[in-house]
Amino acid sequence: MGYTKTHHWRQATSSILRFYRGRTNIFIKVQNRAGLDQKIWFGPILADETPTVCQDIPKPVIDNGYVIAKWDKETFMTLNKQREIGSVMFRMGIGNTYITPFLEWNIKSHGGQCGLHHQCIKYPVKTLQLYDSVKSLDFHIQMHVYNYAGHYCSLNTPSFKLPNIVPPRHGIVLDVDPGTTRPYQDVDAIYDAKVYCFVMKGFTNEEIQFEVGVGNINKSDDAIAFRVFNPTDGERVCENIGKLKTEKQYYVIIRASYKSQEIYRVSSDGFIILNSTTVTTSMKIYHGNRCGKENELKSWNISSKKSVLTLFQSLQHGVTYSLLADSAAFVITNQNLLIKYHRQNSDQMIVTFMPIVSVSSVFIDVQSNHSNLSSYITLHLHQCDPDMGIQSSKSLLPMYWSINDKYEQYLSNYEIAICKMTNNTTCENKVLYESVGKNSFKYFLGNFKEGAYTVFVKACFGLKCLLPSTSNLIIVEQVKSMDMKVKASIQFAKNCTKTTFRWQKSHCTTDYIETFPLGYRWSVFKDEGNTRITDWKMVKVNEINETTQNFTVKLTFS
Repeated sequence: MGYTKTHHWRQATSSILRFYRGRTNIFIKVQNRAGLDQKIWFGPILADETPTVCQDIPKPVIDNGYVIAKWDKETFMTLNKQREIGSVMFRMGIGNTYITPFLEWNIKSHGGQCGLHHQCIKYPVKTLQLYDSVKSLDFHIQMHVYNYAGHYCSLNTPSFKLPNIVPPRHGIVLDVDPGTTRPYQDVDAIYDAKVYCFVMKGFTNEEIQFEVGVGNINKSDDAIAFRVFNPTDGERVCENIGKLKTEKQYYVIIRASYKSQEIYRVSSDGFIILNSTTVTTSMKIYHGNRCGKENELKSWNISSKKSVLTLFQSLQHGVTYSLLADSAAFVITNQNLLIKYHRQNSDQMIVTFMPIVSVSSVFIDVQSNHSNLSSYITLHLHQCDPDMGIQSSKSLLPMYWSINDKYEQYLSNYEIAICKMTNNTTCENKVLYESVGKNSFKYFLGNFKEGAYTVFVKACFGLKCLLPSTSNLIIVEQVKSMDMKVKASIQFAKNCTKTTFRWQKSHCTTDYIETFPLGYRWSVFKDEGNTRITDWKMVKVNEINETTQNFTVKLTFS
């Protein structure tokens, strides 16, 4: 066709092009007033009014985590079948509602992603699952299929349902006590049980096959093999304990499978089966003050069998002290110290003593077959009496206790109570327990009457407590002043005078328990007790004459 003349226009429109379907080139001639011209051209341009035909409707499938709608050259075409489809605009819908904006597929950027002979659009299943809160909703894809000329056909795919794939955040497994009810709480220990129980939370997928097993290690079924079961979310399930052993750690394992393929395993945080008698037997209850950092006076590292522990400040007479050593046995050899008792624990020895005079050094002898020790021994000196048994104070009664280390990590708390005993066998009043958390000590404050008392301590695991462990009898009684009769006899010699003192074994307390002194401190005075003429000396209880029950001291004055 010829040129169409325009004047000062920079655009032109012509409908004549509709008669020239196919490839078209456009020529532009620019002419000035002198009649000189210049020609330019561009093209080819596709002039196509042939609409796109949607010959078939793709059926969405779900594969490898994507919703896929696939087609080939026979699915979408132009009437003359000469040109390929250029792009697809699509969106996801539920009924009459569309949950995504229009998304674009074009052959230049996505061509070939579904093989050599097919094209497809893909959309992640996980993203659609965010909208599938009701479950089993009917989804579809709305598609607008365009050719290069901008003509399109529209269609809706058949509806499809999302598979009930387990989300990344699966549920949890709680170990629960067989005797508890809702609301269930996770426990770390069960005792005296014939079944183990657990609760599953957050497992809501009805298409998943669940199996339960028990393992010695996390996510293993090496203790009780997996078996299929049908859980209910939040409900307790109990299984026979079988051959599970006490004092071993176990884990409840849930294995989930989809279409016969395992997709994950979830373990509980573990539980241990305890024998309550073993636990309560391991508990030791003491009347006294625990020897700890708060009352430590000094420590020494020694390497010799015989050592002298030098003090910066003298130990006061009449005050109770304790010397502790880890993994070593020893004796105190001072003659001016009264040894109250020795106590050997599994890894520690405690010697509790009372000076009868102020002392500035403590002499010890380590129980070893060698004169020199193979390694250093550390000794700690404390001002404490860890095992009193009897006390005069009526306002404060100190108690502490210990339990085997292997049970401590499973404890939730302790409960403690005290009662005054009648005939040393029966509590006078109802026993009222109080929780002290995980503290292993208690200072009872009050106005205690003289008498015998018993302290009860319960070890608790979760919401349940074991039967109480019982302390020895604790005596609150004032030590009364004794009217001791000391007999003295004098024997004169040529150059000296021999003096003998005798006194009979006496009581400390008699009303609630019969106690005797561990030793006696003595000295000789003149001027009716105003002037001491000899150093203080000590007579120990084991120096008594068993026949006469008398103590005898002999002195010679030159």
